[in-house]
Amino acid sequence: MGHLSSRTRGGRNVALAAAAAWSQRHPGLPKPTASHLLKTHPNSTVCKLDGARPDGSAVVAKLAPQAAIASERWFYSHILPDLPVETPECLGVTTSEHGFWLFLSYVDGLPYDSSRTEHRRLAGRYAGLLHATSSRHGLDKGLARRGTAFVKEQLDGALAAVHCGRTNEAVAKGDQAMLREFQSRLDLLEARWSQFGEFLDSMPHAIVHGDFVSKNLRVLETGGEEELVVMDWEMAGWGPVAMDLGWVDVEAYRSTIASTWPGLDAGTLTDLSNCGRLLRVVTAVQWEAAGLRASHVERSTQRLRAYLEQLDSVLAAAHWIE
Repeated sequence: MGHLSSRTRGGRNVALAAAAAWSQRHPGLPKPTASHLLKTHPNSTVCKLDGARPDGSAVVAKLAPQAAIASERWFYSHILPDLPVETPECLGVTTSEHGFWLFLSYVDGLPYDSSRTEHRRLAGRYAGLLHATSSRHGLDKGLARRGTAFVKEQLDGALAAVHCGRTNEAVAKGDQAMLREFQSRLDLLEARWSQFGEFLDSMPHAIVHGDFVSKNLRVLETGGEEELVVMDWEMAGWGPVAMDLGWVDVEAYRSTIASTWPGLDAGTLTDLSNCGRLLRVVTAVQWEAAGLRASHVERSTQRLRAYLEQLDSVLAAAHWIE
């Protein structure tokens, strides 16, 4: 199973399919009281099933290709339980006529806000624990590789996505100008790829979440204290720690990893954080390829305008552009 069909991803249909798949996987439990579509993407769809557990709590049902579900389930079942970080509970996997479903406990916390200092500190400590512990314990065996070869694939995909937009007659004239600007920035990164790749290779590697951004982070309040919970481990693997550092407090991160990597000073971590932001933008752009091929491209071009601002900010911090 590759991309999900529009019929499968259609709101009410897929929400009902999620509820049916849950009942198939857990026939002894009450049927969900309601099902809702939370988000959809060409490669995955996520639903919420209210009242699906015996205590009345909700369940998340994720529909994705078999390889993605297998990889994420492996993390939840065999990797994450050995790490001192909080994640949703894996509640099983099943197949149906619609594809492969992964079920997880629903995390009902506050959305992560990177503008809040305490949230950034929580993220810095979480990423530090994830990276330092997995590196010390040598948990790299059998994991997807998220190193420089993977990053280069993301860059090539981003360039291809922008090319799709530039050859699409549905893209407005003003947006075409924006895409030209975007391509010039990606061309600059490609021209400096050797320098950039060498820097990433020289930095510590560990288990990385790979999509460590607000949409996948929740803050729980328990006993008067806040705790970060991280969801959606589909992109996780073994790679440079920079991938998770784009929107965290680097001082909180440094205090957590100091005994493991004492040579990572504040300046180097700032550079790694900037790299993390750049990598996130590159990955996000290549995800927009399908939208830039469509007949209605406004949503994708609007996102790319925001990504271009982020990219320019990072490149300016690196003194690659004025």
